Amino acid sequence: MTDSGSSSRAIAWPLVALLAVVSLLGGVWLGAVAFVADEKPSPRIVPIQVLDDTLKAGGNVEYIPDREIYVLSLQRIPPPPEGSSYQIWFGNDDVIVSAGLWNPTATRFAVVAYESRYDTMFITLEPSPRGSDQPTTEPLIEIDLTAL
Repeated sequence: MTDSGSSSRAIAWPLVALLAVVSLLGGVWLGAVAFVADEKPSPRIVPIQVLDDTLKAGGNVEYIPDREIYVLSLQRIPPPPEGSSYQIWFGNDDVIVSAGLWNPTATRFAVVAYESRYDTMFITLEPSPRGSDQPTTEPLIEIDLTAL
């Protein structure tokens, strides 16, 4: 004589396991669909290009599209010589606009700008602690913003 309760339990466990696997796979699929369908753009990052061989700096530029913010991160950049400053510029064709001065004690610099307005960002060493109206030296660092 068999116990009808134990046979129904024996059938229930495989069914429960099958339902758990189906639920898990369904959750993974829904998560993937939700991730792909997410309209919030993720930050995009491009490395800097150091043009001066004596400068051993590293870093990148990150663009956060939903906030229209460029974030420049630099590591190992030495302080500018006394009486001068590192100045950050945006460029597009013949238009060059100052984005500001690099704080030598900082590691990041953020600026708001429309994504398609500029092709490049670059840094010069300007002979004034207050920077210049236009670049007066060749770029030390350049960033191709079209790669973002």
